[in-house]
Amino acid sequence: MKKQKLQKRTLLRLTPFFIGLVLSPNYSGILFAGGEGKVIEKKKGIRTEWVVEGMTCEGCAIGLQGGMAAVKGISDCTVDFDTKIMVCTIDNNTVKVDDIPGLVEKMGYKAVQKVKVSPDARNADTPKD
Repeated sequence: MKKQKLQKRTLLRLTPFFIGLVLSPNYSGILFAGGEGKVIEKKKGIRTEWVVEGMTCEGCAIGLQGGMAAVKGISDCTVDFDTKIMVCTIDNNTVKVDDIPGLVEKMGYKAVQKVKVSPDARNADTPKD
């Protein structure tokens, strides 16, 4: 009986520690990346903001976010139903800023760019001939 209490107490003390290790981005790389302790860098790209029309519920926003995140060349995408704002980070070598409205339209919505990206920024990652 005493041994069971000791095991239970030990388990209760160690569980938050291990949960913290797993959930912490600094330590998860150590646990799951072969123990090398490397922190994965976020992909660089062009950050674009869009006003999305046609969403009727939170499920629409979640579906659009998942659909956009699945597109090769879009490294990050968040959609807020309340503000109707979509923010995407794109790799300009794979996906062009002008492609985003067409991708959104295929999913049944309309996207209008909130902040225009300058032509220099659009071509910043494009190799020169």
